[in-house]
Amino acid sequence: MSQQIARSYLFKHFPHKTDNRSRDDSEVRNS
Repeated sequence: MSQQIARSYLFKHFPHKTDNRSRDDSEVRNS
């Protein structure tokens, strides 16, 4: 869970450092 939070935090503050693949993966897990 903390890993997903960190990923969301990085995406919100550093969207240019995150790739769509990892973001989609976290979104699928969240659904």
